[in-house]
Amino acid sequence: MRDWRTRFWSKMSMDINMVRMDVETFCWEWKGLYDHDGYGKFRTKNSYIGAHRIAYELVRGKIPEGMELNHICRNRKCVNPNHLEVVTHQENMAKGIPRLCCKYGGHIFIPENTGYNKDGSRYCKVCHNKRGRERIARLKGVVI
Repeated sequence: MRDWRTRFWSKMSMDINMVRMDVETFCWEWKGLYDHDGYGKFRTKNSYIGAHRIAYELVRGKIPEGMELNHICRNRKCVNPNHLEVVTHQENMAKGIPRLCCKYGGHIFIPENTGYNKDGSRYCKVCHNKRGRERIARLKGVVI
């Protein structure tokens, strides 16, 4: 059976042209599994771990307790440790780029289809209404 490190590094895309140039400046795109937010996931015996976290710890060392990694390159598929910085959750949220589209249907957030929750977070009215109609139909036993 292959060593887990060999299996991990085999799931990365590195163009041959990148090897000839400065590897530190290019994104190393993860070619394995992804979560619903677009971050690479690596399967261990018992769970799935963020691929960028594993790459960072293999190359740079342990991530301090309570800290997160921020993608400086803004590419969630990237696992290049040189593109990751250790930050607090608050810093990570402040540096994040707001989502332009809803994660359910890909609708662009524009005033006409954007609603706001009591906590200030946004939601897509189109998808929210669709899920509401589906829920009511399920409760009534109707197939949409």
